[in-house]
Amino acid sequence: MFFHALALGILSDPTIKKVGFGLKEDKKIIFRKFGIRLENTIELSSKVMHFAQVTQRVGARAAVAMFFNQRLSKGAQRSNWSVFPLKDHQKMYAANDAHSALLIELEIEKQNSDK
Repeated sequence: MFFHALALGILSDPTIKKVGFGLKEDKKIIFRKFGIRLENTIELSSKVMHFAQVTQRVGARAAVAMFFNQRLSKGAQRSNWSVFPLKDHQKMYAANDAHSALLIELEIEKQNSDK
């Protein structure tokens, strides 16, 4: 119950910005499963496309390569996320995925302020 209240407070708070790739589907799933409406979200795929002036959709892996010249491993993405406890490689994937979204948002903001 504590997690749900904490998640509800953060995810529905319009003063806390949430960034990520593919948030449209995530928003649907989080609402359907937990009844939580995500507020103040930024879809990074669109933001990166606009920033980089490309017409092709950009995912987390491509954005990490574009901005940081590094490889974001997506191997755990297709693993079974319904079995608990999660495996270490799944936890690492989730942490890297979230962290990379934050770093990309910060880098875009930094580069935009430098212009």
